Formats: sequence, structure tokens, C-alpha cells
Amino acid sequence: DLDASNALAAAKVIEIDRLIRQRIEDARPKSQMQELREQARKVSAVPQLSVDPRVPLPALNFNQTAVRDVIAAIAAFAGINVTYDSASQPENNLSKPYTANLTGVTLQDALNQVLGGNMLFYKVVDSKTILIATDNPSNRGRLEDQVVQIFYLSHADANELMTVIQTIMNQLNTLGVKPVITPNKASNSIMVRTTVPVMAVIERLIHSSDKPRAEVVIDVEILEVSRSTSAQMG
Repeated sequence: DLDASNALAAAKVIEIDRLIRQRIEDARPKSQMQELREQARKVSAVPQLSVDPRVPLPALNFNQTAVRDVIAAIAAFAGINVTYDSASQPENNLSKPYTANLTGVTLQDALNQVLGGNMLFYKVVDSKTILIATDNPSNRGRLEDQVVQIFYLSHADANELMTVIQTIMNQLNTLGVKPVITPNKASNSIMVRTTVPVMAVIERLIHSSDKPRAEVVIDVEILEVSRSTSAQMG
């Protein structure tokens, strides 16, 4: 509050706020479905950042700044490490001047905006590191790992949801490798094999679709009448 322009203080506030929210979430009792989902996520061994990619970043403004410096600033605020894939020769894109106004965006949105605008993409290496490379089908096929994850459904039907996901994925012509989706009717779950970025998209689709079905409430009133009254009333 005393020094709103202090970027280090702003970053520390965001980190403390994230820790507080994480402790609150950890303290809540987990349902059986949440436990099953966490077990499936651990088995799939999907590499994830220890920092929540949905954590909001402070307002960042860049004017004709080298892309490498923009990425370094975002990584510094998020507390993650960045390494570059020399085989894909990203230097030409990293040295370009870039102007961006990143206000009210999350870590994931900031990375996608900056990297996508400069023909780059990132891969999560471990909980603290991302790898940045030139974006083309060859590099994605070489660098992106294919993983398997099982999604247990609470309300949606596995076969119906599989059809919806496949329809959406088929419309994305930029996918190098199409995801393989297998429903399990017995456990009402879906097994997906695809790359990590596509898996994140499918996970959001499943969570947004796995909702209770809409219900209609009908009020019924039962009246008892005598035969004579019924005959008189027709």
C-alpha cells in the first residue's frame, strides 16, 4: 500500500495470497471423486508447475522489449525457471522487439499470449522449469510428451462426453497428434492419451461438462371429491 509501484512487493503479495488460498483448499475434506481424480493424476505422471498457472500476474507493460526479456520478467514474477531448446533455433524470435500490455491476466494467459505471438511454445519440464522452443509441427512432435490420464465422471455419460470431445478436437487442424479417447461404461470414466497441452484443454472441457443434469420441479396437488360432486361437475 505504501509503494504500489514496488514490483517485488507486488509479486510477494501474490505469492502469499496463493499460499493462503492453497492452505484453505488443502484443509477442506475431499470427496471420494476428488480422491479418485488425484490418484489418476498421480498415476499419469503429467508434469505440472508447482505454481498455479491461473495465478494472476501484476500489471506488466513492455514497449519494444526483446521477447527473451519479456519471458524472463514473467518467469521472475511467477518464480519459475526458463530454458530454451537450441535445436529448434528460437534465437531469431527471442531477439525480436515486442510490445505488450499484460493487465489482469494469469501466468498461463501471459505465456500463451507472448509465445503465441512470436511463433514459440513452452513445455513443462518439471515443477519449476519450462522449456521454450520454436512452434512448428516437427518440434511439437519431438518435444511434447504423450501422457495417459483417467477422468472419473460424476454426472456426465462417458460415451456422450467422448463424442463431444472428439467433435471439438476434430475441428482443430493444428493438432500434430490426435488424442485417443476411450470410455469405460462400468466405472463411468474416460481414458485419454494425448500431449500435455491438449490434455489440459480436455481436462477443462470435462470439468465444465461434468455437471448435474437440469431438473424440472413440478408441484402436484391431489384433490378428493365425492361421486355426486364429480357427476354434477361433469
